[in-house]
Amino acid sequence: MNKTVKRSLALVLALVLCLSFLPAFSIDTSAASVDYVYSGKYIYNWGERGETATFLSPNAEKFYTGSRSYESLSSYSGATNVGDVPNSQLYLQLQAVMKNAQTYQTSYDATKSLFKYTDCENSGGQISSFYSGKGIGPDWNGSWNREHTWPNSKGLGGSDEDDIMMLRPTSTSENSSRGNTAYGKSSGYYNPNDESGGKYDLRGDVARIFLYVYVRWGNKSYAWGLSGVMESKAVLLEWMEADPVDTWELGRNDSVESITGTRNVFVDYPELGFLLFGEEVPEGYTTPGGASDTKCEHNNYDAGVVTAPTCTEKGYTLYTCKTTGCGSSYKANFVDPKGHSFVGGSCTTCGEKEPQAPAYVKEFQTGVPYKLGIFSTAKGSEYYFNGTMKGYYGATDTVYENGVDLYVEAASGGYKLYFKNGSTKNYIYLVTNDTHYNFTYSTTNSSVFTWDSARYSFKTTVSGTECYIGTYGEYFTMGVINSPKDSDYFARLYTSSGSSQGGGSDTTCQHSYNSVVTKPTCTKGGYTTHTCTKCGDSYTDATTPKTGHSYVDGTCTVCGAVQSTTAGEYTLSFTDTSSRTEFSASNQVWVSGGVTLTNNKNSSNVDVADYSNPARFYAGSELIIACEGMTKIVIDCTGLESKYVSSWLNVPSGATATNSNDIITIEFVSPTDTLTYASLAKQSRAFSIKVYVEVEEEIPTPCQHPETRVEGANEATCTSDGHTGKTVCVDCGEVIDEGSVITSEGHSFDEWSETKVATCTAPGKERRDCTKCSHYETRDTEPRGHSDGDGDGVCNRCGETVSESPGNPGNPDNPDNNEGNTDGDKRKGNTGVIIGVSTGSVAVLALGAWLIFRKRLI
Repeated sequence: MNKTVKRSLALVLALVLCLSFLPAFSIDTSAASVDYVYSGKYIYNWGERGETATFLSPNAEKFYTGSRSYESLSSYSGATNVGDVPNSQLYLQLQAVMKNAQTYQTSYDATKSLFKYTDCENSGGQISSFYSGKGIGPDWNGSWNREHTWPNSKGLGGSDEDDIMMLRPTSTSENSSRGNTAYGKSSGYYNPNDESGGKYDLRGDVARIFLYVYVRWGNKSYAWGLSGVMESKAVLLEWMEADPVDTWELGRNDSVESITGTRNVFVDYPELGFLLFGEEVPEGYTTPGGASDTKCEHNNYDAGVVTAPTCTEKGYTLYTCKTTGCGSSYKANFVDPKGHSFVGGSCTTCGEKEPQAPAYVKEFQTGVPYKLGIFSTAKGSEYYFNGTMKGYYGATDTVYENGVDLYVEAASGGYKLYFKNGSTKNYIYLVTNDTHYNFTYSTTNSSVFTWDSARYSFKTTVSGTECYIGTYGEYFTMGVINSPKDSDYFARLYTSSGSSQGGGSDTTCQHSYNSVVTKPTCTKGGYTTHTCTKCGDSYTDATTPKTGHSYVDGTCTVCGAVQSTTAGEYTLSFTDTSSRTEFSASNQVWVSGGVTLTNNKNSSNVDVADYSNPARFYAGSELIIACEGMTKIVIDCTGLESKYVSSWLNVPSGATATNSNDIITIEFVSPTDTLTYASLAKQSRAFSIKVYVEVEEEIPTPCQHPETRVEGANEATCTSDGHTGKTVCVDCGEVIDEGSVITSEGHSFDEWSETKVATCTAPGKERRDCTKCSHYETRDTEPRGHSDGDGDGVCNRCGETVSESPGNPGNPDNPDNNEGNTDGDKRKGNTGVIIGVSTGSVAVLALGAWLIFRKRLI
């Protein structure tokens, strides 16, 4: 009876447990299922990416009452013609709802501290990057961007550009990848799913953000096409339907409302997006408000199809309405990814290879892709250069793969560093502003770096100051270290191969460098070349500037070059204020060689700035560039924002101006003496201005190679060839003699010497050494064997017994000493041993058998 009761209870409990997993009991799609987590009045985003929202949140239900109800809003008409939509009743009504509900307008700066509520994961955890979903930090730290999903350059100009509803946190690489490209699916457009590799569907997200800005702020001039924000109305509505609202969008709407007071109506009721353009709401369209579900009550969901989690993807249960003709579905019961289980370098679950930790290189090769990284003490992480360096930042991404490939290129006096934008090389170079030094990049400018083999880092020299790429311990942005301290971190080249050499071979050479000074010439800088006398390793440093020509009667007294009657070009650099001859609150004058730049306040409301690299020239001021016989002017604005560059293109008649990668080129129809900007339309900035004038061709004087040096010489070793080195002219750098190979002669050994003495039974060892290097060889010698000269059966050398028959004469050739024994004698002795062992074994077996038999009797 008791067993029967227990079994019955077990069946009942099992049945209850099974019923508890049915959708009707496990899934709560009502607004009451939302538990808000507050920080003051702000609500944390509570939603889940990819989890379809099939209900309105509590705050959304409160918002859509009275004249804001869906029934009231949907009674207004939209327009089928896109051009007529902004004047339609529905457009104006939705605009009024979102505008009138807003109680606070966010500033661009304020969003730094607000994204932790609106774009967080798990109600207050990690802030996630909009496009990829990757975690970018719990708070603002300057290493990521605020993405204008509706680009600033496309019609924004006030509070609309600072609206947190439209601003989204993104990694710098994602922000750069999108730029200001219009959303769409055709060639030339940006698909928001690309950054996550299709892991997250964001097509509907960006479509609903577009509709918000389009209606709330009335931005319609830049709405459509390649020059706008969205490819077309057709793509907009297609994306709205293909990617329904998920709970993460709904949770963000709640969070933004807690900050600003208003909501994006197209998130809560996507149906309104279709009605706005005079389209029917798609049948069976799943939305938070459920207004389109008039033909099905969705009370017939199946038991759900479970998709198990993988190493990297979440698992979930997909529920589908079984009512004929409906097919509405949603995902729920999400299960976190299992994560990889790496054993022996591969995941035991999915087979994916275990990523190797990046390692900085101790030797490098030209033309090999590396990552440039620095370590932050405060952040406890490595940061990689992602190609966005402008001025003082650039290494802001902790993901190795997001770093750009950086290359080392051999150059006169050292190396250049560059990364690629398509096929274009972007060179890293050092810019200076008085006492400040910063690294940036350009397609034309570059710095020559030398390799510090002790710090495994690159450095360059400016005005006698050594400048390393690196950072201070508390920072994580790329900067300049011009006074190395123990707390500084130097930028190093990294590789993911796991090899600390970056494709090169390790070296144990204790370098001994020989230094050769190359003096500066009229046209080339000087430098010092250090070459290891042991292994040939070489690097250059201690660069000095060129001396320039010294003309007397039209001929250089140093190199014999003929002076031009007219200078060919002049460069006015704004790296410091050394070329500025006059400065006041309303006027400044810059002079370099034959070019003069005058800038006065004129009608500007702002004083002329005391600033260089780049120099600033304020809107409304007058700027005059003067030089006799100008044919062309090139203004370097590399990396500056377009608003600081555009005014340079407003040249007067008689000249044309073009912009290529922020390099402004102005060409004149005929030589002129002045170029005047009567009133700059906007603030303009520049790093330098180069002026070209008519020139007479110089007649070059062949170099007589008065002084030469030998480069790259190294001796042959036992295993590798050497080289006599190249003979190079110190003045012009021409290779006069390529030199020749010194053939390796191999090892040269001395005589064998005994290092271990052989014994009677064990071998010995001998060794011989190479007389030219540290290489040596060894070999074994034969054992010496026993010696029983006195015949007592004991070895005279080691004392070991060598005979079992005392009295037999010793015989070195017969260590067993069995002479005189017959075969019968040997067999008899052996038989005795066998019998002894067998008898013992039989006794043990007999005893065991008796004990077993006795136990059975008992």
